[in-house]
Amino acid sequence: KTLLFLTDVVLLDLSQYNVQLLSIDEPLYSSELYGNNTQKEVRYELINEETEEDATIVFENGIFSWCQISNSKGPRFYTQAPPSNVIDAAKGLIERYQNYSRSSRFQKMIDILEIVDNIESTTATLENIKLEIMVTGLLESFTWFYLDNNIEIKALSILFDDGI
Repeated sequence: KTLLFLTDVVLLDLSQYNVQLLSIDEPLYSSELYGNNTQKEVRYELINEETEEDATIVFENGIFSWCQISNSKGPRFYTQAPPSNVIDAAKGLIERYQNYSRSSRFQKMIDILEIVDNIESTTATLENIKLEIMVTGLLESFTWFYLDNNIEIKALSILFDDGI
């Protein structure tokens, strides 16, 4: 499940790495205080002669929650060339996650990216979805919110560091 996420959603070419499971921590929490949610953190080291990366993937109640891939040295290997801009990268990532999760609930998040012309700090709204893009130096963040009676509920956030 975790390695499929890295190959099918992130498009990492795991055949280029020596993949080593570092840890599986479960549960990070589970109590009435947190609504009896359970959280499982899976960490991998991805290395080869020129590259060292760590991947941390967290699942809550068996559903993907977040992922962080840190590159400490060398190039990153993908199964296909990354898009030339972060708007297309965000769109592709959500489309692949939608296929991975077998859920259509992300379609409006993909659709709202169609009305964003270039990467700059901006806000866009489409029906009950709000997209907030923040650009600070080399960091580009995309945050989607569901809108319900003027209340914003954070739904998804993607952060790119220098387009990656």
